[in-house]
Amino acid sequence: MSDSYYIRSKLYDRLFLIYIPLIAFCFVAAIVPMRNPGESFLNPPNTPVWLISGASFIIFMHVTLVFVRSHFNQTVYSKYPIRFTLIPIVIFLALALNNNLYLLVIPITYIWDEMHSALQTFGLGRIYDSKLGNNPLVGRRLDMGLCFFIEYYPHITRMMILPHDEFVKELEVFGSYTQIIYELAPKLVSPMVLIGICYILFYTYRYYKLVQGGYKISSNKVLIYTLTGGVTIFTVCNYSIIEALIIGNLYHSIQYFAIIWFMEKKNIIKKLKLTKLNYSYIFGIFIVGTSIFMLALLRLSTESITFDITNNLPIFGAFWLTTSILHFWYDGFIWSVRRKEV
Repeated sequence: MSDSYYIRSKLYDRLFLIYIPLIAFCFVAAIVPMRNPGESFLNPPNTPVWLISGASFIIFMHVTLVFVRSHFNQTVYSKYPIRFTLIPIVIFLALALNNNLYLLVIPITYIWDEMHSALQTFGLGRIYDSKLGNNPLVGRRLDMGLCFFIEYYPHITRMMILPHDEFVKELEVFGSYTQIIYELAPKLVSPMVLIGICYILFYTYRYYKLVQGGYKISSNKVLIYTLTGGVTIFTVCNYSIIEALIIGNLYHSIQYFAIIWFMEKKNIIKKLKLTKLNYSYIFGIFIVGTSIFMLALLRLSTESITFDITNNLPIFGAFWLTTSILHFWYDGFIWSVRRKEV
């Protein structure tokens, strides 16, 4: 398969986009043993602190990197100037001045984060299919549904069979209904697994019909969806939620780094006025990399500052929560296979 069927090149895509879920899993699996029966699913005893901290750094770095696309790319910026200037200020002030709103939005962003990761996988698959000349609208909803089932759905299903104390801790927000939910949850596992299998069979059948009508399926899409789904399912079954989140966020972030660098490196060099320098790309990587590293370090240092220190206003937390919201939101419209922007 020639490089024209890849986003950047065969080697680049396979290393940083297609096989990276498997690479991330192997990296973590080499450090952390599988969870033994009876061990905590939420608070694993064998996950090194340095691994959690390192993964957090990479995650926070990739969150900040979205602004390279939204604000450095003049074509993108000119389309949505209000969204990139006024709206962030409004969101920050709303979160910083209202504790209840701030606390309400936090769990919503956790869910949004997982959906956002699944949609990135979806987008990569759609790009590979478009490289074969397919209509970008055909099969779009099928792929979106599959990415939900292979990347987010396994986490939901696994949560249904948590030990009692961990289940209660996670769902204490439901108060007196928590025990009822706990007794009902295990009964939902088999139907949920069956629903997932049925969707995959439906997906396979629908694509079989599309292929008969002339649609061409990219082997790269098949690979990235299969590896992502396989890694996710195996991880949630055999590791704790911490390792599952580390693995998922590692490959998601590295994919994001790779896409940003390929798509935006010329804009980075131009905005930083490095075009006349030798080794301009190296300088660009160093400047952007150092900047997002320092911002990630600042986030780790300030995000957990308590309300009391800030006179009962979550100023630091609200700022970083705003950056996460903007990352998830912006990625929903600054990249589009349908508009041929990637």
